[in-house]
Amino acid sequence: MAVATTAQLAKEFFTANANKDFVKNTDLHSYIRERNGQSRAVVNGTLDGTGTGSLISFAWYSDTWCKEKLSTGRIIHKKHGKTVLGAVEQREMDYVTEEKRLAAERIMSYLPAEGKHNILTLASISGNCVQTALARNPDISIDNIEMDKQVLAIWQKKKRELGVETQDYCCMLQEFVECPGFEDKEYTVFNADVMGYASEPMMRYLRVLNKVQNCEFVAITTQRLDNFRNTGKFINGLRAKYAGQDDKHAKCIADWMFNYTMVDRFVYRKDVGTREMEVFIFQRGDV
Repeated sequence: MAVATTAQLAKEFFTANANKDFVKNTDLHSYIRERNGQSRAVVNGTLDGTGTGSLISFAWYSDTWCKEKLSTGRIIHKKHGKTVLGAVEQREMDYVTEEKRLAAERIMSYLPAEGKHNILTLASISGNCVQTALARNPDISIDNIEMDKQVLAIWQKKKRELGVETQDYCCMLQEFVECPGFEDKEYTVFNADVMGYASEPMMRYLRVLNKVQNCEFVAITTQRLDNFRNTGKFINGLRAKYAGQDDKHAKCIADWMFNYTMVDRFVYRKDVGTREMEVFIFQRGDV
């Protein structure tokens, strides 16, 4: 069977995303490279130029789409007539990368593929985690936490376009788990993609999870650290407690989750040149 050309795969990608107002250039390139094995440089040279075979040489592209460079440096393809992305969307798009998508797949691999289950996650504007979870098991109920009203409004528009359902709560994660009634609901996967680090607010919500044990799996995404960040009485206390120990940051988080067992741990970068992120996945009880 003949391998599809770059142009054919590009048209396939834009057709599949016809309901979206914009798509990322990196997503387009990843889609093509996964299917024909070409290098990033070759795909870039073919599509982003001006000659035969480039995107702008095809009416199916130029009649509907145009390329735009955001203030963040990222390139997107947006539909004609659509407004430039706002600052909130630009900021949140920085977190939507191929590595981030693969991390979501690894986290949601702990979700059973069949049966009714509840999950809690932080969808942001793209809902990669939501889409990944639903692709694995469409028979799930999803609670989504978002503290930024603007981000939540964008997600609610996005989920209507995707045709997915989430129960959305506008609050901080620690506020949600500390609310009366939280412990009455059972979650199979609790995806705490906070991208922070060991701190007093993190300890507050992890201690609740550890105490009530209403989550089968808890995935915590943090900045990858060997030590502790910032200063102050609380952080200085952690430094003193774990002085002389290796892997301080991870050990601290595991200590807060002593009713759980760490069953997975991995590191990824959201993009080239960005800080490494680390994911810890805990399972309830002694595994």
